[in-house]
Amino acid sequence: MTSGMSTLVTRRGFVGGAAALSVATRPTGARAAVPDDVIAAAKREGKLVYWGPEEIPLVRAMAARFNQTYPGIEITHFRIEPGPAAQRMVAESQAGQVNVDAFDLPLLYMTPILDRGLAEKFDWHGAFGTDPDYLFYDSRAVTNWNLTVPICINTDLVQPGEITSWDDLLKPKWRGKVLLEARGIGPAILMEKWGEDRTVEWIGRLKDNKPVILVGGSPAAEALSSGRVAVAVGTYASKIALMKEAGAPVDFLTVGPIPAMIYVNAVATGCAHPNAARLWAAWMASAAGSKAVWECARFGHMQGPFMSPIGEAYRKAGAEIVLEVTDPVVNQHRLTAAAAAIGAMK
Repeated sequence: MTSGMSTLVTRRGFVGGAAALSVATRPTGARAAVPDDVIAAAKREGKLVYWGPEEIPLVRAMAARFNQTYPGIEITHFRIEPGPAAQRMVAESQAGQVNVDAFDLPLLYMTPILDRGLAEKFDWHGAFGTDPDYLFYDSRAVTNWNLTVPICINTDLVQPGEITSWDDLLKPKWRGKVLLEARGIGPAILMEKWGEDRTVEWIGRLKDNKPVILVGGSPAAEALSSGRVAVAVGTYASKIALMKEAGAPVDFLTVGPIPAMIYVNAVATGCAHPNAARLWAAWMASAAGSKAVWECARFGHMQGPFMSPIGEAYRKAGAEIVLEVTDPVVNQHRLTAAAAAIGAMK
């Protein structure tokens, strides 16, 4: 179930351009030791308030792995979706409040954060040896993982080889059987490859095929697993991989181009526990952190030195990966255009 395309990772403004090889085969040369003063300061703070949309058990598992290396730092995870998180940070800053230390967002939602200076600038490479491939916006954000948004299927309802391109979803046989996630994140990223006009046209043709439209990657995965739909566009390979391992009849296809979100960690400007937040973000962008988040949540990188097994599966299949662009204005425009074309967002 592959696209037959040559392997390619694309992103406007890509920093560094390191070859994408597995963790096991590519040494990075990054410093192994974290500065003692940062660790000591983080332990004195003793706490970290972390905002992100990840499911609570997954973050707890990641926090437990973090605490194996850095004990004594209590991590409180507040689960919140990217759009509401950005809106809440803006509102709290206007009220003179900072109630979060570290937060993760995809680049698609970073515009209001950057516009208002709500993410601190920090020398991640100098302090932690963080790979330059994982640094964004003048060192105001650090990649923690990529979430790919591939075509996902219910394996009881879709046979091998039935879907070999995105246009296959427009066929009459899939009428009413495809789920389209309402925020349009995957199509928004595909605009980098297809252009806005073609992407909006594709959404329109898919809507003519009467898809199920709902909000959220996790609800989309659950609808797929239950058999409510045969195909889903808008849930994540990591989520599907976990469900498949648990016995659900689901899988993701290596049909390119495959849109990939760039999730970044950032430290909130003026936060109460900045050293703990920096340590957490730097750990996730390290070899040890990348290994831990894969083992705990099946999250991982599609580029840079710590390519995940999902990334390797795409590479082996020759599937093209299209990453979010780094221009926040372009990202916001594309996300708005995709959501408007879907027409389910209020």
